[in-house]
Amino acid sequence: MKKYTFAILFVIVLATTLKCQYVEKYEHKTNFNLNNERSINNFFANENDSLRKIYYSIGMGLSEFAQIGVGYQIDRKYDLTLKYGITWTSYGAGFHVPGSGAGWGITASYFNDFWIFNKVSIEYLYYTTLPLHYDPSDNMLKKNYGNYYQIDIGKEYIFKSKNLQFYWLIGVGISCPQKQGTLVLPTIGIGFTKNN
Repeated sequence: MKKYTFAILFVIVLATTLKCQYVEKYEHKTNFNLNNERSINNFFANENDSLRKIYYSIGMGLSEFAQIGVGYQIDRKYDLTLKYGITWTSYGAGFHVPGSGAGWGITASYFNDFWIFNKVSIEYLYYTTLPLHYDPSDNMLKKNYGNYYQIDIGKEYIFKSKNLQFYWLIGVGISCPQKQGTLVLPTIGIGFTKNN
C-alpha cells in the first residue's frame, strides 16, 4: 500500500511542478499585449484547430510489450486512448507469450513541455485473458482476472500530420492478477501514431 501511495503522491507533485514550470515558460515565450486585437482565447482556439483529433496508435515495450489503440485529443492538454494491450504477469504459461495477460483498457494523458518530455500518462487495463491458476482446494485450473496499471512520462507529437508519428515513454507497470502475485516492472516503450 505504501508503494501505491508514494506513486500517487509522486504523480501529483510532478504534475503540479510541471504546471508551474509551463506557466512560467509560457509567460517568457509569448509577448502578448492585451491591447492586441487578437485575444488569448482566440489564440488557443486557433492552436486547437491544428491538433489531431482521432488517431490510431500501435506500440511495444518492456512491461506492456504490445498494444494497439484508438485515441482522441480533447485539447492541447488532454487526450484519452482506448486500447488492447498485452503485458507480462508474474506466473503462468500465457496465451500470447509465456507469462502474459491481455485485456482492454484506457490511457489518460496530460501534455506539457518539460525537459525532453511532453506528456504524463496513467493507464488502466482490465485483463480479459490470463493464464489459468491452480486452485489446490478443489484440484482444478480456474479462470483468473485482474488489472494492470502503468504510469509513464514520454514524448508524443499531437498536431495534425499525414505521416506516422513516433512516440516513446518510460515509466512503471504494475500487473495485478487476482489469484497470483503482483509484478512491478520498469517500462520503456516505443510506437507510432497515425491521424485519422
